[in-house]
Amino acid sequence: MNVFYPQLSEVASQQFSGFAVLLAQVNWTSVQDFKTGAGTIAAIITIVAWVLAIISWFVGVSQKENNPGAAKFCFFLVWMFAIGVPVVSLLFYIFIGANGTPTLQF
Repeated sequence: MNVFYPQLSEVASQQFSGFAVLLAQVNWTSVQDFKTGAGTIAAIITIVAWVLAIISWFVGVSQKENNPGAAKFCFFLVWMFAIGVPVVSLLFYIFIGANGTPTLQF
């Protein structure tokens, strides 16, 4: 028998004890709780979209001379990420209204 197994299991159990907090269930009891949760999700999506737009822009600029087709696709992604996400949010706000629209929560 290997004597390292008890020590390894003790270390692993200490490392995985934080998963209970990360995977905790959230109870939404009102519409406002739902809107707050949806606002947090919308804020995360918006931040990720802007970061992807910046990365796509840098990739497009770096490939502009060597591979114009890939650069054109990267600039298309910049338009989709940087302009598309706010436009969809704006259209949702226009058609649903301020009462049904979640606000961004950070």
